Amino acid sequence: MTDNSNNNKNFVFVQGKTKNIFVKFPASTEIEEGSAIYPANNGTGTYIIADGTAGQEIGIIRQTIKSTDINPPYDEVKEVPMEVPLDIFAELEFAVGAGTFTAADVGKTVDLHTDGKSIAVDTDTKKQFLITGYISATRGLGRFLGGGRTGLPLTT
Repeated sequence: MTDNSNNNKNFVFVQGKTKNIFVKFPASTEIEEGSAIYPANNGTGTYIIADGTAGQEIGIIRQTIKSTDINPPYDEVKEVPMEVPLDIFAELEFAVGAGTFTAADVGKTVDLHTDGKSIAVDTDTKKQFLITGYISATRGLGRFLGGGRTGLPLTT
């Protein structure tokens, strides 16, 4: 597992087996370290921020990307590390992006927030994330329920 002592305010794996792989992003992409990401599903082999609207989150980005971080002449962002879970019980610490979070929310399945770096505790349309623990009104523990459980095929 990656050293997660950076106290990142976004998603960070805290338990379970994970692995870093390198992925590409389209030009002009801006994503904060610790944001959930998934494939762009457009045939380019690039990834985008998991904003809770579509796709299956599969990991978290381990490096902030600025829109100016392109890799000429290919017009793509340089490859950056993404941390993927290797088991279904890999647990993340998360930030609350929307809603009122209490200990009573443990066990709920909820959506990612549209910012891709937190969860929406009162929204359960996509049911992308399982809350497994309460830390405070703004922080909790949980795990991905979509592609986040399928990190194994991405690693070799």
